[in-house]
Amino acid sequence: MESLEQNSRSFAQTWGENLLAFFSRHPAIILAIPSAYLLVSFPPLWKDVDAICQLTLKVGVLNILHFPPVYCFLGRIPFILADILSGQPVHGIFAEQTPSLLGIYLLVIGQHVALVASLTYVVIAIAGTNRVSRVTCAILFASMSSLYAEAHCCGSESIGAAATLAVFGAGIATIRKPKLFAWIIYGAALFVAIGSRHLNLLLVAWLPATFVLLELIERFKKPKRISRFYSIGIATAIGLLAVGANSLLARVLIASVGDQYRSTLGETLSDRIDSFLRRLPADERLKLAKTLSSNEEDPLVRRAIQYQATIGSYYSGTDGALAQAIANTGVPWRLVPAKTDRAILAATLRYLGSCHPVLLKAIRDDFFRGLLATNRAIAVAPFDSHLSGAIDRAKRPDAWADLAGYRYVNLQDANAIMKHARRDRYIGLWAHLPVAGLMMLEICVSLAVAYFARASFPLAVVTWTVIAAGIIMFVGNMVCVYYMDRYALILLICSAIGAAASLAGIAEIGAEKDKRG
Repeated sequence: MESLEQNSRSFAQTWGENLLAFFSRHPAIILAIPSAYLLVSFPPLWKDVDAICQLTLKVGVLNILHFPPVYCFLGRIPFILADILSGQPVHGIFAEQTPSLLGIYLLVIGQHVALVASLTYVVIAIAGTNRVSRVTCAILFASMSSLYAEAHCCGSESIGAAATLAVFGAGIATIRKPKLFAWIIYGAALFVAIGSRHLNLLLVAWLPATFVLLELIERFKKPKRISRFYSIGIATAIGLLAVGANSLLARVLIASVGDQYRSTLGETLSDRIDSFLRRLPADERLKLAKTLSSNEEDPLVRRAIQYQATIGSYYSGTDGALAQAIANTGVPWRLVPAKTDRAILAATLRYLGSCHPVLLKAIRDDFFRGLLATNRAIAVAPFDSHLSGAIDRAKRPDAWADLAGYRYVNLQDANAIMKHARRDRYIGLWAHLPVAGLMMLEICVSLAVAYFARASFPLAVVTWTVIAAGIIMFVGNMVCVYYMDRYALILLICSAIGAAASLAGIAEIGAEKDKRG
């Protein structure tokens, strides 16, 4: 009997070790399970009117300047492929699109593949060859339902999230052991990340800053060690190239449609300023506008400042009023949009520059709301965007005519999908752990890792810099626009990477002890 029990334990141990070895060699299997689950459980989601501008409208200001063009046009390739497969007339990549159900499914499947590939690369970069660490990190990332919910939604933030993960993964790989492949992945991922969301421009600073911090700390410990200046230079050069390539692409495309290159950030900032001005009494709001206008020489900017205070945000009527005022000065209508964008940007920057206490409080409050966001809240956000799109479609059916081939963006289906998502146990994972709590836990663990395991010290530094990068990017987001749960995704991405790095550090402490033993 005792021999039988021993054989059973031995069999179970061997089976467990073989299973661990298999999944450590193929972490993508673990990471692909949530994607398969969402594809079976939910139809593809559509990110409200933003995705209409990005994926269906013909080439123009909205999908070149307002939204970066990389996702807007690469995301149309699945639509074209679906048209070819189904024998339908093929629309050019820069033409107006009428995506079919197959095309939308192909796009979402591609987004899931990109996410799983990025996460697999991150797991391997962080965990190295440690089998337990690989499997643990893969399970951790797979439990972050918000990453997969975003990938399930047609919209630029889906690829932006996957590319951001790849940037961090490639950066960690170069920190561990610089290789040409890792640098290529880093550059390509950074280009796509910036080309999917303007805010990702801030990612350029993360890897050089991490190398600098490692260099300073290690020089303090060992003054004669080999420097990291070569890696700092490469990381900086690749970052500048990624920024330059995105800027050049936008300039070439906007020139090809006969329009002027400019920033449309003022349109977004106008929403932030409106959320601040609505907190002020009417007389105080007008007084602030008068003060800011009196210090401005450009009459168009003065007018934009006043419209922001009296009419409201850019999308609430200030755009039309300002465009008409510019046209009344004799400016040809083809030049009016560019002048409108420049005027509203200058006006909103004047409001931001005022550093009004109520404005600063609004930004601070939204920042803390993001820190208190949970994985569940962020995971539900794409479903909420889908429902918002259905509401807008009911109000303005003509604006959604190009999406006639996709029936799930309607009030009945969107409400049913939202109810299903709110009840779904996978979507609801980590519902009671705010991002701030996860960050604090990671910082404590990383400090212990840095103290007990010298070999894993770079991972501890990565935890600190990734968390710092997430916070800085989120602060930048809250300066530019009011809070929405989906904006906290960058905090969760950085928290997840920090948690994985902390887990890998703990595993390396155990490995060091085994070697000493």
